Amino acid sequence: MKLIIVIPAINHFFNELQASIYSLNTLVPIGTPVYIFDNGLTPIQLTLLENNFKFVDIKLIDQKLTLMDRKSYRFKSLAFDYLIKTNKLTDEVLLYMDSKTHLKYHWKELEKMLSNRPVWSGDKYGFEHEWTNIQAIEKMGFDDIEKIQNMHHLQAWVMLIDYNTQAGKNVLNDYIHYCKDDEIIYPNHTYKGFDTADPLNHRQDQSVFSLVIKKNNVDFSSWVPFVSHHNTMFS
Repeated sequence: MKLIIVIPAINHFFNELQASIYSLNTLVPIGTPVYIFDNGLTPIQLTLLENNFKFVDIKLIDQKLTLMDRKSYRFKSLAFDYLIKTNKLTDEVLLYMDSKTHLKYHWKELEKMLSNRPVWSGDKYGFEHEWTNIQAIEKMGFDDIEKIQNMHHLQAWVMLIDYNTQAGKNVLNDYIHYCKDDEIIYPNHTYKGFDTADPLNHRQDQSVFSLVIKKNNVDFSSWVPFVSHHNTMFS
């Protein structure tokens, strides 16, 4: 297996980005490709990345984003789409981390995790009816809407996917596909908020990922803290 890492970057989260990259030191093979989705880094910041993180192979994804791409966090699926189209993926493992996320497990531990399940993400957090708008569930073709609404919602600030497996391919390709649909990733009148009682609350790309996991019947009954969320010491 070959590991490929994706981390988004914006100038006002540059300190957090550096901490995320540094967390990879000694945990992943030297020279592991780390694709930075450049979402507004300054020339000085780009130079700092190039000069100070030699233990990984920093590569830039420089794509023009629409306002919708930014607001809906669709750039995450666009980064995966870019990797598939520009690399001849065979036995790769793809790891996406938000720029405030730290890796905690060694690469060999990640391989063991993937031998048990080909897709991992952030832990369960509440239920779909709290974080996912019903329009998205309906548009993705689920039959039992109420059943889906009462299932656990999964967080997507980290995604670990074994693209060498059919299940991994299906999840990633479905995630990319459904994120292209504005009515699913950002249904009319919805917003990304924290009022779980409001049916218009919708977690955009995270809701898409959470529904894709259910559509592909991936078992998410267990979780291990292989990353820490938003630079917390423990998770």
